Amino acid sequence: FTVVHLAFPVHSLGDKLAVAVREAEKDLASRPFDEAMLPLIREENGFLEFIQRVRGLPSLVLCTVAGEVDFAFLGLALACDFRIAADDTRFVNQWLRAGEPPMGAAVWFLTRYLGIGRAASLLLDKPALTAQDARRLGLVQRCVPAAELLSAGEEAARRFARLPLEAVAAMKRALVAATGDLESYLEIESRLLARALHVSGAVGDRGEP
Repeated sequence: FTVVHLAFPVHSLGDKLAVAVREAEKDLASRPFDEAMLPLIREENGFLEFIQRVRGLPSLVLCTVAGEVDFAFLGLALACDFRIAADDTRFVNQWLRAGEPPMGAAVWFLTRYLGIGRAASLLLDKPALTAQDARRLGLVQRCVPAAELLSAGEEAARRFARLPLEAVAAMKRALVAATGDLESYLEIESRLLARALHVSGAVGDRGEP
């Protein structure tokens, strides 16, 4: 096959992350740090494994996104080769909202899509990003009405599936190679997350930034 279509279950993923964060916070009251860190570390490891698998596939990976998407899951979407967003999608900067450490390689992908300056402005000064904003920045390739998201994803998947397999695999390898060393960044991100959880008590204070 030449294309994989992923429809992100955004709300369930977001809920799963929130539950993991709450459980880590509760565990801090009665358990050693290493045990308290495990729920959030497992989430981070799941993100990184997903990203590595997507980038290692010879097939194109298309994703459709809808609803409210934490920036941690933006990294998962940006790991895919083609992104279609429902026009009511909002990418929410939870690091500004809740003080959580960066996760999901979103920082790495945003610096490559936007450059360090624009990525820093987005990460440090913008609480949310609309689907239209993401389209203008090149973070998603298409925006469609929410009711048309499934059909738009299926149509794009069929179109990509008609491309020659070897040419697609070669293009995918070239695109991955052009973005540099993601693996080293992922190692650094994991260490930063572990350190932040140790120092600040799971995810830090929950007050406004």
